[in-house]
Amino acid sequence: MCGICGIYNINSEPINKEYLLKMGKLIHHRGPDDEGYLLVNTTEKKIIHCHAEDTIEEFKSTLPYILSDFDANIGLGFRRLSIIDLSAAGHQPMTDFDKRCWIVFNGEVYNYLEIKSELLELGYKFKSETDTEVIINAYLQWGKECVKRFNGMFSIALWDTEKEILFCARDRMGVKPFYYSFDGKQFVWGSEIKQLIKSGIIDSKVNYNNVYNYLMMSRLNVDKNSFFENITELPPAHIMEVSAKGIKFENYWDIDENKTLTGLSDDDYAKGFEELFADAVKLRLRSDVPLGIALSGGLDSSSIACIAGRFVSKPIKTFSVYYEDDKKFDEREYISEVLKNGNFDPVYFTANQNVSFDELMKFFYYQDEPCMSASPFSAYKNNENIRKAGIIVALNGQGGDELLAGYHTYFKYYYLDLVKQFQFAKLKKEIDLYQNDFGLNKKEIFNLFTKIGLRLILPDKIMKQFEYKEVANYNFYSPELKNYKNIIDLKQKYKSELNNNLYQTLVNTSIPHLLHWEDRNSMAHSVESRVPFLDYRLVEWVFSIPVNQKIRGSETKFVLRNGMKGILPEKIRNRKDKVGFATPTDLWTGKILKNEIKDILASTSFKQRGVFDATEIENNYLHSPNTFKANEIWRILSLEMWFRIFIDNK
Repeated sequence: MCGICGIYNINSEPINKEYLLKMGKLIHHRGPDDEGYLLVNTTEKKIIHCHAEDTIEEFKSTLPYILSDFDANIGLGFRRLSIIDLSAAGHQPMTDFDKRCWIVFNGEVYNYLEIKSELLELGYKFKSETDTEVIINAYLQWGKECVKRFNGMFSIALWDTEKEILFCARDRMGVKPFYYSFDGKQFVWGSEIKQLIKSGIIDSKVNYNNVYNYLMMSRLNVDKNSFFENITELPPAHIMEVSAKGIKFENYWDIDENKTLTGLSDDDYAKGFEELFADAVKLRLRSDVPLGIALSGGLDSSSIACIAGRFVSKPIKTFSVYYEDDKKFDEREYISEVLKNGNFDPVYFTANQNVSFDELMKFFYYQDEPCMSASPFSAYKNNENIRKAGIIVALNGQGGDELLAGYHTYFKYYYLDLVKQFQFAKLKKEIDLYQNDFGLNKKEIFNLFTKIGLRLILPDKIMKQFEYKEVANYNFYSPELKNYKNIIDLKQKYKSELNNNLYQTLVNTSIPHLLHWEDRNSMAHSVESRVPFLDYRLVEWVFSIPVNQKIRGSETKFVLRNGMKGILPEKIRNRKDKVGFATPTDLWTGKILKNEIKDILASTSFKQRGVFDATEIENNYLHSPNTFKANEIWRILSLEMWFRIFIDNK
């Protein structure tokens, strides 16, 4: 796990190496163990490998300093967090034996040992035990098709001296970030947006379409344009080739909607899930540094812990957050059930419900973009605790809910599928089972069927309009902002409404912003976070099975619960509530931080921002706080802090 950056002037003009150095320094937190740079002059066909302040001694004493007298139109930068092969052989930029390709790479290729064995049989030689060198040789052997062989999380920038192409790639799910800006002459990239803005190389201009999506629709990362008008994210499962001719994109992977696995018994589906999931966890236990598990007490993180416990010889550390002042934010009764399985060494982050504004400002800085709720702050603090305990790699349950229909909002899509299939008897049975467990009243049943009926006759785009009014008060925002209305028209990939919604969750809505938080929260503390539920093999398999393996009766994640029978404690396997890493948001925004928020709402900068109706927001906050939708005050606060950190204070 590392951080990368670079500048490529395709018009052959010399780059400003000061900018490149600043871009590297701005992500010291992503890679405190080593630093390296490569400078390329494509006109003279010259390349030099350079050191900087944090380069390890083995290279610092033999390489020239980055700011030495050398004109280059390409610069690659790298910060290392040592995970695999901790020796100097893991230093980047890295090259092959013939020095044809030079690479900077962020992430992990979990199946690198299997690919390495194949390459060895093909005659390739290796001088390190890293996955980075496997990527280089895989590229030499298979070209751009190499990414289809990688099971991992990665963002790659590789300079091919023979083809004079900068080959860039991002993993299938987009676990690792890759941001870039291109003005037709200069291509600039980095692992984090702040590298492009805070270095001074790119002017910060607000993308008001995304501000609208965020405030009005509670959406973040709905497309690959960032909150900055001139900074874009390379989409997941894409490669990008940059040359003097410009940029060429290619989408190398998507879920095949025609691939189905039907006709099996529940036990067969359960066995298939357990085998794939166990292998996904096992692959992510490969590490040359101490490894732990973020354990919330829910189905997903508990499943990871129980599977991982079977593959390790020594007790594995688990890390959990709870707020001691409020029982609803304390999951220890469930966490203790996992710990009873043995082979665990638990660590708790014990917090009261107080929070300082200084802490939040650091959190906002690391996020790069506004944050829709305060819940990621708990994960941020948990990663801080993980690093303090000397753990550098942590497995996390991110993605389980979105892949396996873990939220109750998915039930209406399942019911809609049954209606469209004219399975009314089954629909009644399913709703009765749900009502027995969760006690729907007549009004809730009426609302449910109303939504189902509307979805039968109205297109999804229109239905989204109604749903967005449930998350925002439109009168809190300026009329000018509404001119930027930008509702994304999402592709209908499946006949099943449930699968369609899960697919959109995976590629367009929830997963992109959850992975954004996951990356920033972990890397802020120099921790590598791994997410087994987003192993692409597991994702493909889950989308191929019937929807009743995801939802049945009142149960979500049916195939997970079935597959984990005998592995997961029954108290957790059968639980139907959901908490996760909860955060006392209302207490913070309504009481503890009230004075600070009042000052912000009354400030000149807030009133002149141009996106808020400051008077309306301030009056309601002071006199009618219940008018705000869930997390709305937090979204307003987070956006204003983003403006101050990245727009006002460049």
